[in-house]
Amino acid sequence: MGYAPRLALQVSGVNEVFWSVLNGVLLLLSRLRLLDRLGDQLVGGFVRGVYTYEKECHATIRTQCGA
Repeated sequence: MGYAPRLALQVSGVNEVFWSVLNGVLLLLSRLRLLDRLGDQLVGGFVRGVYTYEKECHATIRTQCGA
């Protein structure tokens, strides 16, 4: 029975490392998801801006040409 406390400490240490690694992975995944959503918003806004700009330019050209 003399080895039981050491074994318990070793298991406890492994448990702490496991939870620490798990928390780090979950934090990383949440940050990546946030960055992905932010990137989607930025790209979507840029595409909408370009489309709206082109649409306005074509409307201006038609107006100037009398079409």
